[in-house]
Amino acid sequence: MAHIAILTIGAHGHINPTIDLVTEAVTRGHRVTYCVPAGFGSAAETAGARLLTYGSLLTPQPASPPSGPAPAPPVDAPAQAPTAAELAAYLPFILLAESGHVVPQLLKAFADDIPDVLLYDRTAYATGRALGERWRRPAVEVFVSFAYNEHFSLAAATHQQSVLDPDHHAYRALADQLAAFATATGTQPVTVDDFVLGRTDEAIAFLPRAFQYAGDTFGSGHEFVGPCLRTRLAASTPTGAPDRHRPVEIYASLGTAFTDRPQTYDAIIDALGQVDARSLLSMGSIGHDGTVPDAGNDRVEIRASVDQLSALATARVFVTHAGMGSVMEALYFGVPLVCLPRTTEQQTVARRIAELGLGIDLGADAPTPAGLRTAIERAQTDPRILRSVRAMRDVVRATGGATAAMDAVQRLLAQRSAALCAGTP
Repeated sequence: MAHIAILTIGAHGHINPTIDLVTEAVTRGHRVTYCVPAGFGSAAETAGARLLTYGSLLTPQPASPPSGPAPAPPVDAPAQAPTAAELAAYLPFILLAESGHVVPQLLKAFADDIPDVLLYDRTAYATGRALGERWRRPAVEVFVSFAYNEHFSLAAATHQQSVLDPDHHAYRALADQLAAFATATGTQPVTVDDFVLGRTDEAIAFLPRAFQYAGDTFGSGHEFVGPCLRTRLAASTPTGAPDRHRPVEIYASLGTAFTDRPQTYDAIIDALGQVDARSLLSMGSIGHDGTVPDAGNDRVEIRASVDQLSALATARVFVTHAGMGSVMEALYFGVPLVCLPRTTEQQTVARRIAELGLGIDLGADAPTPAGLRTAIERAQTDPRILRSVRAMRDVVRATGGATAAMDAVQRLLAQRSAALCAGTP
């Protein structure tokens, strides 16, 4: 069977959706090599992949340009942590620097065992394109959040000044560095448009086409497969104390990446204490003194971490940061959402949730306890929200998940095999 390589980054929101791909590929008899920064990927190894770790320059929120052999960001890149508008221009340079660092590592690691197909995370666009070209193998882009094309991008959706604009101060610098990257890797250069949009003919997105902005403008080569949860569902365990006989009714979590939000957590704890329901808040280890606080209410339990799928399986409302992975998990279970987004991407996801009638977007500012309590009560009683969530649950479950994704990969492999038989490389 085929040798499949999966390339992702060191972030759980990017890793979790790919574990089912490993399981599905191995079940079908394929050999999988899972490429991820050191310290990540144990779940992929457990699912049957060979783990290949690589050195990475990425950090969650770079405060200064990365160092190393890769191209450097422009001289006027922000020296401090970038604003949302600055990040739209700065992030492409960070990702390109990462590609310049990673491509030589993977070319060396796979020198004697080139994969038949590469699945690469959207953030590794330049890496995936370069490896696919060098290996002369199919390369499939993987979107864990919204896919981009000429009709939708995060910069356009949030009205940020975009590096796609030739008049943008960073446009020429990025074009020059893309050309330098192509020379260094021996590949054809890509345009700024290609790079920033992740333009490709073959892609897999872990959301339904119905949830994607401008979903009908993406061609048949873009497979919208929805969340891939089978492996994690099989390992999911029931949520326990304080009352094992009373399931979680209101579940709240702001994810794992941006948890330093004390005012928001205080409002959540206060609001949950006023709701007559068993509530569960997952907040990591971030409290005012670095520990998980006591809610002071028997109905509200606070934990550093929980089995999120188990909590969502019984929840009637999910108070969320609106990360795409968490949103898809909630919609799989048909749970209405109350969104407290922080990042630009989360705000865009939250806005889509409100547009589709799947929940309530309270915006990026810390909510008041009263406003949050009202939103929680409305989310679980509003007939329009309940109808919309039930309908989207059916759509999400019908998208096919990892089965549909691997079907698409096997079609590509079959097309390449047929081309080789016909004498076309």
